[in-house]
Amino acid sequence: MATIKDTAATSALNEDKYINKLYGSSGDAQKKMLEENYALNTGELDEAKKQVQQQTQTNIQRTNAESKLMAQGYGQRPISYGGSQQAALAQWNQRQADNNALIGKQNDAVYEIERQRTLLGQQYAAEIKRAQAENDMEKAQALYDAAKAEDAQLLELKKEAATMMAGKGDNSIMESLQNGELPQRDTTTDTWDGILKNEDSINAIYNAKQEAAAQEAQSAYMAKLSELMAQQRQQEQKTDQSLTQAYVDALQKGRNYQEVQGAYGQGSGTAAQAALARDMELQKRLTELRGVQAASAAQSGITGAGYGADMRAAIAKSLESTNSERNKALIDAAEKEEQTMIDLQKFTGDAAAKNNDYSILGKLYGLTQDQVDRLQGTGIYAPKPGSKEPWYSESWSWFLRNQKNDTNTSSSSKYYEIDKTPGGERNQVVKTPYGTK
Repeated sequence: MATIKDTAATSALNEDKYINKLYGSSGDAQKKMLEENYALNTGELDEAKKQVQQQTQTNIQRTNAESKLMAQGYGQRPISYGGSQQAALAQWNQRQADNNALIGKQNDAVYEIERQRTLLGQQYAAEIKRAQAENDMEKAQALYDAAKAEDAQLLELKKEAATMMAGKGDNSIMESLQNGELPQRDTTTDTWDGILKNEDSINAIYNAKQEAAAQEAQSAYMAKLSELMAQQRQQEQKTDQSLTQAYVDALQKGRNYQEVQGAYGQGSGTAAQAALARDMELQKRLTELRGVQAASAAQSGITGAGYGADMRAAIAKSLESTNSERNKALIDAAEKEEQTMIDLQKFTGDAAAKNNDYSILGKLYGLTQDQVDRLQGTGIYAPKPGSKEPWYSESWSWFLRNQKNDTNTSSSSKYYEIDKTPGGERNQVVKTPYGTK
C-alpha cells in the first residue's frame, strides 16, 4: 500500500477514475429505473385493457341472456307465425345493435389505452436520453473542477519547491516555471486504501433519503388510488341502481299499458307488438347504462395507471437528484481525505527537514535524489573531510545534471565516470561540451 513515505500524497486519489466510476454507476441506475418504470406502467395499461375486455364480454353475455329471456316470453304470446318471425328478426337486430354498441365502447377504451402506451414509450425514450445527458454534463463538470483544483495545488507545491531549491543554488525548477512547464497530474495510479473510507457512511445517508422519498411518493399514490377505487365503486352502485330501476320502470309501463288497453278491448296482436317494443326499448336502455359503466371503468383504469406513472416518475426524479447529491458528497469526502494526506505529508516532512531529512518533502515536491542530497548536504554535496566545503563543484554541475543523457553522444564526447564517494579520487579528467576539467 502506498504511503506518504514513498509516494506523493497528491496521487492518493485518482479523481478521473473515481468520478467516472461514480457517474457511470448513477447513470446506469437511472436508466435501469426508467426502463423498469416503463415496463410497470405498460403492465398497468395491459391490465386496464384486460379489465375492459372482460367487462365487455360479461356485458354481452348478460345482454344476450336478457334478450333470450325476452324472446322466450314473447314467444308465449298468441301471435301468428309471420308475426313471430318478424318479432324474432327485430329482437335479433336489437341484440346485434346492443352488442355492437358494447364492443364500440370497448374499442374506444382500447384505442385510448394504446394511445397512452405510445405516448409513454415516447416520453420514456426522451426521459432516458435527458437523464443520460444530465448525468454526462455533471460528470464532465466534476472532472473539470477536479482537474483545475489539482493543477492549482500542484502548481503551488512546485512554487514552494522552486523557492526551496533556489535557496540552495538550484534554479532548475524555477527555470522550468519560467519556461511555462506546468506540473502534470497523475491519472494512472490507483487510489490509496483509506481514501474512500467514508463511502459506506455517505451511501447509507443517501440510501435512506431515497427510501424516504420513495415511501412518500407511494403514500401519495395509495391515497389517490383509494379515492379512485371509492369513486369507481360509487359509479358501479349507481349503474346497478339504474339497471334495477330500468327493469322496474319497464314492468310498470307494461302493467299500466295492459290495464288501459284491456279496458278498450285491445287485440292480442296489437298487445304483442307493444310488448315487443317495450322489450327492445328496455334492452337498449340496459345497454346504454352498461356502456356508460364500461367507459367509466376504462377511464378509471387509465387514470389509475396514470397515478402509477406519476408515482414512479417522482421516485425516478428523486433518485436522479439524490444520486447527484451523493456523487458530490462522495467526491468531496475523498478529496478531503487526500488533502489530509497532503497536509500530513507536509507536516511530517517539515518536521523531518528540521532534522535534515528531506526525503518526505522530496516525495511531496517530486524532487530528484540529487535535489534531496543538495538540500540535506549528503552524497556529493557532503563536506570534505576536515572542511566545510562540499565535494561538489558548481563548475561541473552541468555534467552531473546531464550525465544520464549521454547514451546518444558520440564516443569522442562521452563522459568518464566520476567517483562521487566522499574521499574518493577527484582529480580525473572529465570531458564536457565546455572543455576539460
